[in-house]
Amino acid sequence: MTFRNIVSFPDLSLYRKCHTVKRFDEDLRSLVADMLDTMNVKNGVGLAANQIGIRKRVVVLKIGALIDDDPDQGAESVPLVMVNPEITPVGDKTFKWEEACLSVPYISARVERFMNIQVAFQDVNGEKHSLTADNELAGAIQHECDHLDGKLFLARLGRIKRDMLQRKIKKKLKKEKDIADMRALALKKEMTDIYGESEDKKQSTAEAVKRLKIKRRRAKEKKNRKNKKRRK
Repeated sequence: MTFRNIVSFPDLSLYRKCHTVKRFDEDLRSLVADMLDTMNVKNGVGLAANQIGIRKRVVVLKIGALIDDDPDQGAESVPLVMVNPEITPVGDKTFKWEEACLSVPYISARVERFMNIQVAFQDVNGEKHSLTADNELAGAIQHECDHLDGKLFLARLGRIKRDMLQRKIKKKLKKEKDIADMRALALKKEMTDIYGESEDKKQSTAEAVKRLKIKRRRAKEKKNRKNKKRRK
């Protein structure tokens, strides 16, 4: 098994539909093994193949984390692997529950899902199966199958709520990038102190640090102006 990097919002590949699996071979089994490994390392409850950059209709889920009366509840329970899943709602009854996603960091939101569903799918050997699910398990399956159709749970929210959360994610990602840039510059300076650097490179590094400091100061000033307007 191999841990793979998670594709994160706002990567456009998350909005593309996945392809139907037609070959049930060692490559597919290897993909599923990697997905399970990645899900466990990231402490996730479910994962779709396109979340690790593979556009195939494959999802994996931890059943024990979703069914209260499962005696093997938790990471040690047998996972559910579904290839080419097709969902059919059973009745019109819905429920709302809190959803988060490995591909959409920092946030969660209440999402409306069908309470009862029927799922037709295949296993890694191509054998056909059918599953009836309700409540949290039904919600998780619908969440992962949305991924296969190029849809994030954000699309299930109202526009105002969705826009607010998207701004929050982008702000967090920008902050992370700025911190990473500062750390990279600090590391570069440390290496320069040890090994030395040409005059041109010294000037280039100093200018980069200066530009980053100006950028952070302007962002802080902009935030302060917004806060003042809100208080008015």
